[in-house]
Amino acid sequence: YAGSKDRVAAANTEMHEQIENFTKSAVRAFGANRLSASREVLEFILEDVHPGHIPTMTKLGIVQMRLEDYPAAALTLRNAVENDETRSNSHRLLGLALYKSGDMPAAEQSVRRALEIDPKDYRAYTLLGNTLFRANQFAEAQLSYEKAIELNPENADVYHNLALLHQRKGELKQARETYAKALEHGSPPNPELESKLQ
Repeated sequence: YAGSKDRVAAANTEMHEQIENFTKSAVRAFGANRLSASREVLEFILEDVHPGHIPTMTKLGIVQMRLEDYPAAALTLRNAVENDETRSNSHRLLGLALYKSGDMPAAEQSVRRALEIDPKDYRAYTLLGNTLFRANQFAEAQLSYEKAIELNPENADVYHNLALLHQRKGELKQARETYAKALEHGSPPNPELESKLQ
């Protein structure tokens, strides 16, 4: 029994070393914008080394989104969530993939689950705001954006999106003030929004 236990431990160590080495290659390829190469390495890990490795599934989902293959990303990230339901990051990324695919109800459900696990994830509140905004649920979207700002006052994107929301609601004064904060925090100018705020 002791020998068998040692063999299992050695096999596990070897497997984790393989995963680490392949992951480094995938991350280097991703950093060099060789997205297809990164995807292939991550797929190899899941097919040949460890089919249930959640961090690899998460990375593969991110790469698939960068490749704009949102249905594949949603499938990969749903698999990650089903294998380990406790990771807020997986739920939020699944929500993003569903958002990009245009499935707002499913995106909202995934992001709300992420926030149940981690109520301080400002990125999840930003994504929830975007999802509700696209679903024309303006009041709830505004509350989500404001919560995101409360958790991270430096987030330029959420100020920008909140400015768009105020403009859509006809609240031009608030839109101008919020847009100014977006620019102040590094958001690129939005000429179309600026013309609407004149």
